[in-house]
Amino acid sequence: MAVRRINGSIPALLLIILLAALLRFWNLGAMPPGLYHDEAYYGLDALSLLQGKIFPQYYEGWELYSRDAHAERPAIPTRFPVFFEGNYGREPLHVYLVALSIRVFGNTATAIRAVTAVAGTLAVFTTWLAARAMFPPDEKKPF
Repeated sequence: MAVRRINGSIPALLLIILLAALLRFWNLGAMPPGLYHDEAYYGLDALSLLQGKIFPQYYEGWELYSRDAHAERPAIPTRFPVFFEGNYGREPLHVYLVALSIRVFGNTATAIRAVTAVAGTLAVFTTWLAARAMFPPDEKKPF
């Protein structure tokens, strides 16, 4: 039975992921102060989902965009859209995850930013997996 040694890359990876998580989650609700406009739009759509509103939802001037975009084909009203049109469109998975985060943690900047912080931390691990697949370790080397 072959025993596989843990080489130095696994502890280093765990340390890097821990550092990435610390840097992403440290002072998450206060830094930067206020919400960036994209964060705010994600939060608004997430709140609209939680409040049971019908989509498409448009904010401050976007109804002009919707009139042009849907001149020939009006949007179909729906409760759970697969695409969020306001602000030139946003990804639905992110909006739904922000809605879940707001449901769990409350209506705060931390709840809105937590989804992005988790995704960014997981991106470090997936980048390592991709690099490992593209450049497999040489099994003959001792380290």
